[in-house]
Amino acid sequence: MHPSIRTGRRVEVQPGIHLHCAETGTPGAPLIVFLHGFPEFWGAWKDILPRFAQGWHAVAPDMRGYNLSSKPAEVSDYRIDHLVADIEGLITALGHQDCVLVAHDWGGAVGWAGHQQAASGAQAGHSQCAASGAVRAAAGQ
Repeated sequence: MHPSIRTGRRVEVQPGIHLHCAETGTPGAPLIVFLHGFPEFWGAWKDILPRFAQGWHAVAPDMRGYNLSSKPAEVSDYRIDHLVADIEGLITALGHQDCVLVAHDWGGAVGWAGHQQAASGAQAGHSQCAASGAVRAAAGQ
């Protein structure tokens, strides 16, 4: 693992729900959140995170039910609205109102659902966006 990546932080994102996070960069810097797909965990981003150690607070959580994050027993606890609320709770718990969101596979579905909810005004919350061009530029690609 790259030496700039810190792991082991568990963030309470909803009452009783904690997401384990890997992170790099400086807390308080612009936030970029990386959401993994199925059946992965934060490690899917281990080669990308170090590229954001400068000028960002880059965070890759294990989403609900994966790896070291909370694993509620009820199937209904994995509805998309709960997963979106987890990410919104993570953004807030990290001291931000918004972030750049990078996601793929199942994480992409969660990110898109959160964007749709925010755009429709259905949920007061965070503006989330996938800014692939900005991410490629920041990563030096």
